[in-house]
Amino acid sequence: MSKDGMSGKDFIIGTIIGGVVGAATALFLAPKSGKELREDFNDQASVVKEKTESLKNTVVDRGSKLADNAKEKTAHLTEAVTDQSNQLLNKVKEYSNKTVEQGKEVLENVNETAKEKAEEVLSTANDQTEEVQRRLAETQQALSDAENKL
Repeated sequence: MSKDGMSGKDFIIGTIIGGVVGAATALFLAPKSGKELREDFNDQASVVKEKTESLKNTVVDRGSKLADNAKEKTAHLTEAVTDQSNQLLNKVKEYSNKTVEQGKEVLENVNETAKEKAEEVLSTANDQTEEVQRRLAETQQALSDAENKL
């Protein structure tokens, strides 16, 4: 729709109908003989035919230009969307790779910390085992001494 609320098709139809009605009115109201009237009618029909052909050519040309313009803009838009999609995909891949690398680093740190803690627990357990064995030996010695005194 154009700004005045009328489409191009409506305008062309109105122009043709208006031309035909105007020509017919002029012919019927003109004080001419039948032969002159037919000649005028034929002349007016030729003029209307030429104008209609001219309007048709104008509409076809403008339609072709609009279609070409739409194709060109669509191609540019498609290219822009493709470029932006590729850039976004590359950023996601980079982020994903960084995340994987960071995950590996975290996993290495966790493994290292777990290993250190396990060694500490083992060391502490060994120390405690030695302490328990020493005290057990002392207790057995004390028990043996007590039995000997009795």
